[in-house]
Amino acid sequence: MTYANPAFLCYLSVLSPGYDCTNGGVSGGGQKRLALYRADAKPETIANVEPAVKVSTNALGQPIIVPFHGGPVGAIGPMFGGNYATGDSRLGQEIERVTGRRFYGALCIHDRFETPALYRSLTAGD
Repeated sequence: MTYANPAFLCYLSVLSPGYDCTNGGVSGGGQKRLALYRADAKPETIANVEPAVKVSTNALGQPIIVPFHGGPVGAIGPMFGGNYATGDSRLGQEIERVTGRRFYGALCIHDRFETPALYRSLTAGD
């Protein structure tokens, strides 16, 4: 498979097979493979062959995987949907390029988005 932009595949490991907490995220529904693109790739160069993701950081500066094209307009997220991604040395190189630090291991995939109403219903205390 050839991509128009320097890209590589990030192989997904499902945390809980058969139980999807992504709310329709790119790693949900038994998806096993995601196309990991450079975080600075131009959106128009992304092939629509497989779900596209990129390395980003969370609020604490830790590396995470997020959908390349973001989520629905007005949605809250991305947040962890229960799945992890692993890859070869190119994943580690991209993490270091994006964060400036080396990292080795599985990354959380933050591909869950919620509508404001769903978010309020799930976080409201009694």
